[in-house]
Amino acid sequence: MEENPNSRLAIIKAACIIGIPILLLFAYNYSNVNFNIQFKKAFPMENGQLVALKKRNANPITNPKTVKRKKQTSGLSSAEAIKRSLEVTDKTAPEVKPIYATDKQDTTGERVLLIGDSEAGGLRYPLNDYCAKNGHRFVASLEWNSSTILNYGYSNKVETLIEEYQPTFVIFVVGLNELYATDLTAREKAAQKFRDKLGEIPFLWVGPANFDEDNGINDVFKKVAGEDRFFMSKELVLPRGPDKRHPSMKGYKLWMTSIANFIQTNPIYPFKFDPPDKTNIPMKGKVMSANAAKDRGY
Repeated sequence: MEENPNSRLAIIKAACIIGIPILLLFAYNYSNVNFNIQFKKAFPMENGQLVALKKRNANPITNPKTVKRKKQTSGLSSAEAIKRSLEVTDKTAPEVKPIYATDKQDTTGERVLLIGDSEAGGLRYPLNDYCAKNGHRFVASLEWNSSTILNYGYSNKVETLIEEYQPTFVIFVVGLNELYATDLTAREKAAQKFRDKLGEIPFLWVGPANFDEDNGINDVFKKVAGEDRFFMSKELVLPRGPDKRHPSMKGYKLWMTSIANFIQTNPIYPFKFDPPDKTNIPMKGKVMSANAAKDRGY
């Protein structure tokens, strides 16, 4: 009887199907190779019941939507990034009780100009709220990053701003970048040049919110400005932002409240600076910025 070729082929296939896995297992048993294989159930059961599938991408690190949002924030403008970085608050920071000027009758609206270094950039927000509350017009602010009194003393930016915006009250904030300065004679000379540029315009010179002890720059500024027109900020306890140099947003608000209290209790300033009822009021004045590393002004 002649053997059927199909039967022979079927036997060979069956031998391969059964024999090859056995040979592989036999070889793996005597080899040094280790495989870590895990099996997961497509429909997990628990106590005989189908378990509801977990929400996917629950981990914010691996969530594609979360990653996308993180990438978007990296593209913020420098001004917006700085503003967000300032929103670091410290609930343990001491509060400053605002003072209401009950004895001041002058309701004249001032034209307020704010100029200074990077700390002026954080102060402009709460200052804008104070101006809006008291009928003052916040005409402009210049945040000259990395600037010192040398930049303001020897450049023509101050004269240009005064001519363009015609302020009736100037708030000047500088000194953060010269806490360790020792050439105090040269700084005093530059400070006097800046003071002369203001002429008869009423002003308040605000010392830096020190993150460390200075070598006398505050005393220089106080001497040139005059004790009644200089606000010593170094003694304030203010919460700091991420860089530990600048105040946080809450720190700036506390700082502005202290400055306003100084104005309220100082007879040199006849106008009111009562605390605002609202915060984060849209700014209508011109906002300008510069960088002394690229533009020193002289």
